[in-house]
Amino acid sequence: MNVDQAVIVCGGKGSRIEPHFPGLAKSCIPINGKKFITYQINWLIAGGISNIHLCLGFRSHQVISAIVLFQKENPGILSFTTSFDNPLQGVGGAVKNAINKNSESFVFMYGDVLPRFSCSYIVSEYKGFPIFSATLKKNSAERPNLKVEHDSKRVVDYQASGSTHIEAGCMIFPSSITECIPKGVQFDESELYPVIIDKMECSAMECEASFEIGSMGGIAKMKAEL
Repeated sequence: MNVDQAVIVCGGKGSRIEPHFPGLAKSCIPINGKKFITYQINWLIAGGISNIHLCLGFRSHQVISAIVLFQKENPGILSFTTSFDNPLQGVGGAVKNAINKNSESFVFMYGDVLPRFSCSYIVSEYKGFPIFSATLKKNSAERPNLKVEHDSKRVVDYQASGSTHIEAGCMIFPSSITECIPKGVQFDESELYPVIIDKMECSAMECEASFEIGSMGGIAKMKAEL
């Protein structure tokens, strides 16, 4: 299947981390001398995806400036488009606005995660139906939100009793999921994912937990390991 676009939702304020980086968009937090979003872009490009759509909101001008600078420093390898979550539409509304009508399938990422697996790997696992990267619950303190069948790795529910895995912030969806999203209303992931799981055959690709920049602990771990 042809996966030819990526959508990054990076419009959040990042309330937990903002006091440590006042005035800075979360996507632009420096990690070992590079803005976080450049790690995401390089991850996608290494997987053969150079058409990226950014769903923007808070301090969007900083994120756009970072992408434009990347283009200047790496001419000819990246094209990007933007949309703005105003009025607030949630993840579902952002995705509905983002999808290129000519796109068959797309990688969907949150703006504060970087997978430890390669982009090429999840693309190779994609068979035309939604696939979630997911981390197996390891201890009672973790709050899993995906219920996954043990043998088939089929995703059967979201935020349900008996959930077994933690959604890891990177998926591949067919563009037809836009048919599941109502127009003109706020529709967040807690509403979007159950609809997708109910209407489509969904699978889970087990992986390690992604790097994340939603906390100082996550930033420190990323700096230490990259």
